[in-house]
Amino acid sequence: MQNITRKIAALAIAGTLILPATTGIAHAQSNFSAGSSSFDFGSSSPEEPQVEPLEVRLEVAYERLIAANGHVLHADQELEATGLLNRAFAGEFEFVEGKFYVYDEEKLTEYWIDLLTEEQAQEILDNIEADIKWAEENPEDSDKEFGLEVGKLGDYYYIAGVETYV
Repeated sequence: MQNITRKIAALAIAGTLILPATTGIAHAQSNFSAGSSSFDFGSSSPEEPQVEPLEVRLEVAYERLIAANGHVLHADQELEATGLLNRAFAGEFEFVEGKFYVYDEEKLTEYWIDLLTEEQAQEILDNIEADIKWAEENPEDSDKEFGLEVGKLGDYYYIAGVETYV
């Protein structure tokens, strides 16, 4: 009787130890057979390249343009630009011909926002390489730290910038 109890206990312990291992193997095998592996050779057509959203491309291009003028991207101004963009989204500013601009003499800081349609944003992207090249050849004579934030609300793209003279 004691021998049978030991065999049952040994069988139960062995089953407990083997079952999780086989479940993990079965799970891994089911994942590979489902085609979720990064080595899926079943498709012969090339994937379409992923295009960044327009607001991401605008932000990268504007940052390159401002940096080409000899200015330095700075975390403090980035944070202020984010706040400026959020305030614009909340409707706190008046735009004149798609632009908002304020200069704070005490802080030596420019705050600006460009409001663009999709067509205007795309036109800027289409022509910005020439602007960047020109800026690299003709850098501004002043040093600034800048921050930039771009977002979209409704049909408009907002480019919020903060530039501080140092």
